[in-house]
Amino acid sequence: MNLAENIREIFEKRDQSKNIQLISGHKQLYKIQMRNYYLNSIGGIKRKQELNSTFSRTISNVIVPFLALTDYHFEAVNYLHKEGGKNIKWTFAEGLSFPHYLFSCNKPEEFELLSDKNIYSQVLKHCQKISGTYSSLPRLPSVYLLVMLTFDILAFEVFTSFICSTPALFDNPGKAVEIENLSNLQNEIGVGLYSKSSFFKNGTFYAMFLGYGKFGDNICSVFEYWCDESKVMVTENDEDASRSRKGYSYYSGRICLDVMTGLPVRGTMLESYIALQNMPDESETKKVPVHVRRNVNLELLDSNY
Repeated sequence: MNLAENIREIFEKRDQSKNIQLISGHKQLYKIQMRNYYLNSIGGIKRKQELNSTFSRTISNVIVPFLALTDYHFEAVNYLHKEGGKNIKWTFAEGLSFPHYLFSCNKPEEFELLSDKNIYSQVLKHCQKISGTYSSLPRLPSVYLLVMLTFDILAFEVFTSFICSTPALFDNPGKAVEIENLSNLQNEIGVGLYSKSSFFKNGTFYAMFLGYGKFGDNICSVFEYWCDESKVMVTENDEDASRSRKGYSYYSGRICLDVMTGLPVRGTMLESYIALQNMPDESETKKVPVHVRRNVNLELLDSNY
């Protein structure tokens, strides 16, 4: 049997059930790199920012077999403001924790249970703790970057949950599938630091099952995803909207999920963020154009370490 026939057989015999393995106490260590390139009006790079971090995810409470609460912990965060420069250790970020959740629903009744009053209240109470993590921090550029990195981490977790809850992806390799529950999904991004009116609203979200691959020692299912024209609004506080940023995000990438656990092994994201920043002056509010090209890379380092 040749290679092409072997691969074809793998796809024909693939497991259609793609549940995430949710085991209370299970812990994984990741590294994530975020690079931001601030561009001028013709696309040249004006300024660079780079954050490198290691963080852990612990599955803290399995509420039902397809839904678990999770906790994340920054082990180390280092900032690099120029190529060839020296890493600056952000000690204020070390030890910070924030909450979220993972799920994999392959049946309509499981999705319905997510909105069950008792289950939803447990998830909501858990996730609201994120405000306590960041509300005590000052509104500084460094903290804004850390919030950005936090949402990048959570984005890969959200993508994982919804990919593993979309059987149509696995049924149609090589075909773009809209994940309707992610399309037009709006999330508050104030996290107790900025106005509650700050939000990120997805455009239409698509994903595609590309096949299988190997990353390190892990055999993975490989997916491509993309989402265009997502709306972004950041306001410093509810009383004064003069300092705000409004624009659009266009992002795409790939994510590799372990075929045994359904958990992410590798993730990439490339994002273009275009906005107008309101900058109040003595006489008027100036609107300053902002164009940021972002490159994010996630990688699993260890499990149950």
